[in-house]
Amino acid sequence: MRTPLRLSVLAALVLALAACGGGDDGEAATEEEEGGLMGALSQANQVRESVNNMQEQMERLEEQGSLEPADPVDFRQLRDLLDESVAGLDRGETEGSKEGAMGFTVSKASADFSDGADATATVTISDMGGVQMAMMMGLAWTMAEIDRENGTKIERTIEFEGYPAYLEFDSDGGRGSLQVLVADRFVVEATGNGLTQAQLEELVESVGLSTLEGWRDEGRPDA
Repeated sequence: MRTPLRLSVLAALVLALAACGGGDDGEAATEEEEGGLMGALSQANQVRESVNNMQEQMERLEEQGSLEPADPVDFRQLRDLLDESVAGLDRGETEGSKEGAMGFTVSKASADFSDGADATATVTISDMGGVQMAMMMGLAWTMAEIDRENGTKIERTIEFEGYPAYLEFDSDGGRGSLQVLVADRFVVEATGNGLTQAQLEELVESVGLSTLEGWRDEGRPDA
């Protein structure tokens, strides 16, 4: 796989350059030079971690590609996983659909939640049927490692209850979203305003990720 190999070479080059922090006269590096060295080493470690993560994800996609696509579960089954009350929020309208395009079919169910005041949220459960193209279109974060902070905002890829996840949250206003990929086919997403991060996580947990895991091979021809 040429791309990961090239990135590995780049990481090695960064490490080599970072090691060249001393002056010609052999004197000890200044504090500024040491700071630059530590920064370069930190960047090199981030590159190496990203390379490893990409290699793991490519191997996972390769393994997934060897499986037959599954017929997505009925959206009514997904809709039944949406609780009436979660994290102090009551469920409002629900929606569901099963639609096909570009050679794959997606089943989806969603519900709106509110506390009757300032907090609102939407929880969506999607079954991509394990089709790689569908997954890649909306889940580019599964191929990356992200960790950013900007004032009150955070953005990072994490592990949530053992599953890969992507979190965006701004504590100023409680705006955010949490996406979780389950069994390489189901995507659970909670978005909202006026929430705490704990509420956002509870909205995702309420769906029952283990139930979705149990449907890993549901609708698959060779299951």
